[in-house]
Amino acid sequence: MSKTSGCFTIIVNQRGQLLLAKRKDYPLWDLPRGRLDQGEQFEECAIREAREETGNSIFFHKRANKHPAIIEKLL
Repeated sequence: MSKTSGCFTIIVNQRGQLLLAKRKDYPLWDLPRGRLDQGEQFEECAIREAREETGNSIFFHKRANKHPAIIEKLL
C-alpha cells in the first residue's frame, strides 16, 4: 500500500461561521481538503485547496496540528 499525505482547512469568518465546500463525488458538504503535491508543505496545500474548492484566497492564520493517520479501508 502506498502512503499519501493530505490536508484540510478550517475556515472561519469574523462572525464565527464555518466555510464548507460541496463535494463533487458525494452529495455532502465538507471542509476543503486534498492531497499534498510533491514538494509541497502542509500549509501550502491548505491554502491551495481552499482556493481551488471555494474560489477564495485565504491567508494562513495558524496550524492546528499535524495528525498522521493510516486508512486501510474506506467505508
